[in-house]
Amino acid sequence: MLKKWKTALSISLAAFAVLGIFTLYQRDRIKEYERQLHNNYNRSFYEMVGYVNNLEPLLVKVMVTATPEKTTNFLEEIWRSAAMAQTILTELPISENILGDMSKFLIQVGDYTYTLSQQSAGGTPISDEQYQNLESMQVYAQTLNESLKSVMTDFSEGTLSWNVLAKVGEEVDDLSVTNLIKTFADYPTLIYDGPYSDHIPEIAPKGINGSEISAEDAKKKAEEFFKNQNVTSIEQYDESLDSAVTVYRFSVSFENKAESGYIDITKTGGHYFWALKNREIGASLLSVDDAKAKSLDFLEKIGFKDMKDSYFTKENGVATLNYVYNANDVKYYPDMVKVKVALDTGEIMGYEAKGYLYSHADRGPVSTKLSLEEATALVSPHAEISSASYAVIPTEFKTEVLTYEFIGKLNDKDLLIYINADTGHEEEVLIILDTDQGILTQ
Repeated sequence: MLKKWKTALSISLAAFAVLGIFTLYQRDRIKEYERQLHNNYNRSFYEMVGYVNNLEPLLVKVMVTATPEKTTNFLEEIWRSAAMAQTILTELPISENILGDMSKFLIQVGDYTYTLSQQSAGGTPISDEQYQNLESMQVYAQTLNESLKSVMTDFSEGTLSWNVLAKVGEEVDDLSVTNLIKTFADYPTLIYDGPYSDHIPEIAPKGINGSEISAEDAKKKAEEFFKNQNVTSIEQYDESLDSAVTVYRFSVSFENKAESGYIDITKTGGHYFWALKNREIGASLLSVDDAKAKSLDFLEKIGFKDMKDSYFTKENGVATLNYVYNANDVKYYPDMVKVKVALDTGEIMGYEAKGYLYSHADRGPVSTKLSLEEATALVSPHAEISSASYAVIPTEFKTEVLTYEFIGKLNDKDLLIYINADTGHEEEVLIILDTDQGILTQ
C-alpha cells in the first residue's frame, strides 16, 4: 500500500513539475508575444510620426510657392502623408479621446488638400480664405509635431507604455499625453538634409581627368592623405567599379590598434574619391567655425579651390560640412565635397568628393534671360525676401539649371526659393532648419 502511495505521489509531483514547466513556458511565450507586439506598435508609431512630421514643412511650402505646378505637387504630398498617418493611427491601441481629435485633423487635412490639389491642377489659384485655412493647419501641425516628440521621448525613457495609451480616460497622469489631447481642443471644423547633397547623376563623370595611375602610385597618394597620423601600414584590398568610376581601395592601420581607416583613389587621374577614419571621439572642444577653418585648409592642400561652405550637421562629436564650388558669384550645388572633422582635435575623419568629381566642369560665363527684378516678381508675395544670388542646382532629369536663389522668411520659417533664370519656372522651395545637430534643409 505504501509503495503504491509513493508511486502515486511521485506521478503527481512529476505532473505538477511538468505543469509548472509548461506554465512557465507559456508565460515566457506570452511575454515574448507581448514584447514583439509592443515592438511592432513602436515601429508603426515612429512611422506615423514621420508622416505627420512631413505635414508642417509641406504646408509652409504650399503657402510660399508661386506656381500652380509646385502647388499641386506639394498638396498631393500632404494628402498622401496625411492618409498614411491616418491609416497607421487607426491600427494602434490608442484610446478614443486621443485618437478621435487627431484622426479628425488628419482626415480633414487630407480631404482639404486633395480638394485644393484638384482645384490647382485645374488652373484655379488658392484663395485668401483657403490660404488662411492652410495657415491654421500649419500651426496645428507644428503643435502636433511637438506633442508627438514628447510622447516619443516618454516611450524611449520607459515612462509611457501602450497599456497606458490604450486605457487613457478623463484623468491623465502623463504630461506629454495631456498636451497631445489639448492640441486639438479648439481645432475648427473646415468645409487639407545641405540642399541637393545626395544628388549624384548617373552619367559619365566630368571632373575626373588625367592618365591612369598604378596601384603603387595610388598607395603613395594614400600615404600622403594620412601623413603625420602614425600610420603603420596601408594595404590594397580591392580594385572596384563605383558607378562609372574605377577606384583603388586601401585599408589603413595605425599605431593605436583601436583606430582604422579606408580610402578610395580613382584609377584615372589619381583623385581622392572617398576616405574615412574610425576612432573614439573625445569631448568637443572646437566650434563649427573651427571645423570650417580646418576643413577649408585641408581642401586647399589637396587641390580644391573656390569652395564655399553650405550646410552642416553635428553628430557624436563630429561635424560634417558640405562645400560647393563657387565661381563668378555662382554657387554650383552639384559640385559638392563633404568633409568630416572631429570636434575634439580638429582631425579630418572623413571626406567624399563624388558629387564634385561627377559634376565639375568649366560652364563658361553666366547668361540669363530674366533679370533679378523679373525673377523677384515671380516669388510668392507671402515670402519676405532678404537676399538673392545665382545658383546652379541639379534636376530630377539628371541635368542642371541656372537659378536665382532667394533667401527669405515666412512667419518664423527660413526659406530658399529657386527661380529658373531663363524661364521663370519655380524649380524648388526648401525650408532651412537650424537644429542642435546643424543647419539642414527640408
